[in-house]
Amino acid sequence: MRLKSDRAVIQVKSVSKTYQGYRKPLGLSASLKNLFHREIEYTEAVKGISFDIERGQTVAVVGQNGAGKTTTMKMLSGMINPTQGHITVFGQSPCIHKAAFKKRCSYFMGQSFQLWPDLPAMDSFNLCQGIYEIPIPVYKRRLSYLTEFLQVTHLLDIQVRRLSMCERIKMELIAALLHSPELLFLDEPIAGLDYLSQRAIMRSIQHLAAEDKLTVLLSSHSIADLSLYCERALVMEGGRLVLDNDMHLAEQSLQCDAETI
Repeated sequence: MRLKSDRAVIQVKSVSKTYQGYRKPLGLSASLKNLFHREIEYTEAVKGISFDIERGQTVAVVGQNGAGKTTTMKMLSGMINPTQGHITVFGQSPCIHKAAFKKRCSYFMGQSFQLWPDLPAMDSFNLCQGIYEIPIPVYKRRLSYLTEFLQVTHLLDIQVRRLSMCERIKMELIAALLHSPELLFLDEPIAGLDYLSQRAIMRSIQHLAAEDKLTVLLSSHSIADLSLYCERALVMEGGRLVLDNDMHLAEQSLQCDAETI
């Protein structure tokens, strides 16, 4: 168990999230019955997790589909509220949705793109400049630095839907970093990429995070994908936090568990 630190950017205490849905059996009679009475079904996606994350850490959130990774990251970013427990990010609840808080964070989901596919990426970047109120000189310097580092300057005037998957993810990463956030959430950012593209994207993220002294939470199905880039691993299973340790110790522990099965 990790001790609490005064440098903690994120503090999570006994947090759970339960979703409410409705069950409907097949058939016309069931449909008619549902008009008057619906059977409620509850799904506990996250179950009593607690942890702290310090400023500047790069932390992997690892687990299979349905482990609770995305739900956890959405609660930390303020997209959804926890059912129970308390979350503070930068000393405040992320669910308050203050503009100043939003400018300090950024969220990129690998399978949900924010750039308009029918427009060049440059148009979306200009929109980001207005949304985050980035001063024009700062915006130009930041955009020039990111596009040159990721080697996509020559692609800025091409429709996003015409880019390769790797190029598109680089553009999405630029959009997420344009306003110089302090906290970056990356939910499966390399899903669907080939091995070489995955390595290139991850190396870029690692460099940019170190350059900007970012705190990063990065989710994946496999701890092996992130072992070279993250210093710590939060391993989730069935909505519970089953392991919180140094990345290499966590990897060794999971390998031992796999060998005993």
